Amino acid sequence: MSKIVIIGAGFTGALAARRLARKKYTVTLIDRKSHFLFLPRLADILAGASSERWTRAPLDKLAQRFGYAFVQGNVVSIDRDRRQVTLADGQV
Repeated sequence: MSKIVIIGAGFTGALAARRLARKKYTVTLIDRKSHFLFLPRLADILAGASSERWTRAPLDKLAQRFGYAFVQGNVVSIDRDRRQVTLADGQV
């Protein structure tokens, strides 16, 4: 089975992880933040028309729900030849 690493849990990264995991790929999503932030709702929150809870989703919970792995960390290097991603804390 193919292993896929996605760096960045913005709209594209989070959606790609979800869709690829559904197709039975082994997916790891890496982001330095612990949550997905839905920015289009930010104006509603600032106006007091919505709660902050509608704009944040914990990435570890999303990963569990949709069947992929989540690693919180800051990517410092990518070695394409070795197919390795190194994080600031040394985690690979």
